[in-house]
This record gives sequence, structure tokens and C-alpha cells, in this order.
Amino acid sequence: MISQGEKILKKKIILGILAAIILVIGGYYVFIKLEDKEIARQATEVATHYFKDKYNLELIITDYQIYPSYVNDEVVLSSHIKGDEEAFLSISLDYTDDYKLTGVSGAEWLIKKYNISVTK
Repeated sequence: MISQGEKILKKKIILGILAAIILVIGGYYVFIKLEDKEIARQATEVATHYFKDKYNLELIITDYQIYPSYVNDEVVLSSHIKGDEEAFLSISLDYTDDYKLTGVSGAEWLIKKYNISVTK
């Protein structure tokens, strides 16, 4: 027969293991989110400088989507030109290749107006 003390000890061990698992999973999640924010920050910096230098356009980044490396190694920035929220651009960058610009899409009139292209 198991004594009351042994039962309490088993419960404490199980609770300790569960707490450790939760901490590991939670820590990993926080780490991934911090890594994603850093990728988005770097991509934003590269894209805004690129468009300012090449096209003299000031971009406002409104959102981002990071694809995992097993899918595409890309971060896609949603943006618009400062002062014109209708001038929407989607900018793709490879976060494993020094944030190299891989694609730009937007309204046809906008792409033509500023002669926007990506040289690979």
C-alpha cells in the first residue's frame, strides 16, 4: 500500500515535470516571437532604405508575414507610400540572404508610375 507521503511526493514530481514542460514550450514560443520581430525590423529597415534611395519614396510598413524556412525563407512586408494609403506595395525579402529583395507587387498604375522593378 502507498503511504500518504508517497502520494504527495508523486504528485509533486508530476506537477514539477508538467511545469518544466510548460516553461520550455513557453520559452520557445517567446524566443520565436522575438526572432520574428527582429526579422521584421531588419526587413523594414532594408526595404525603406531601398525605396528611399532608388525611387525617392518613403514607405510606411503596415504589416508583415514571415514564412518559415521550409516554405520559402521570405518575409513579406505590406506597405503604402507615405501620404497615399491607396498606393499599396507588397515587398518580399529573403531573410536568409542578407534581406535581398526578391519581389515587389502592387497596383499596375503604381508600378508603372515609379518604374518599380526588382533586379535579381
